[in-house]
Amino acid sequence: MGRLRIDKLNREIGKRLLQIRKHNKLSQMEVSKRVGISFQQIQKYEQGVNQLSLVRIHYFARAFNMPDIKFFQYLMGTEDPVSDTLAIKLHQFSPKTQKALLSLATLFENEL
Repeated sequence: MGRLRIDKLNREIGKRLLQIRKHNKLSQMEVSKRVGISFQQIQKYEQGVNQLSLVRIHYFARAFNMPDIKFFQYLMGTEDPVSDTLAIKLHQFSPKTQKALLSLATLFENEL
């Protein structure tokens, strides 16, 4: 893989790391404490300046209370944390409420 492709991949992974952090409503400082690195290092990962190692991915997954594989899938763009959260929340509603929410979503389907 060429250098340009690696740099692009690092930036994409960094963007997803930022999205996951914001989705979890955590600051760079909070994540840095959980992972055991400086907040400046978090910034470098989120900007795609530095590459994440597998070991570091493991520590980030633990910081976000996620299984390693799920976190890795989010980073690679094969899973969506927002969709997963929405699905989990929907299952907490009664079947009647779920049906009503599905009907509401169907009304807005044409706007997508």
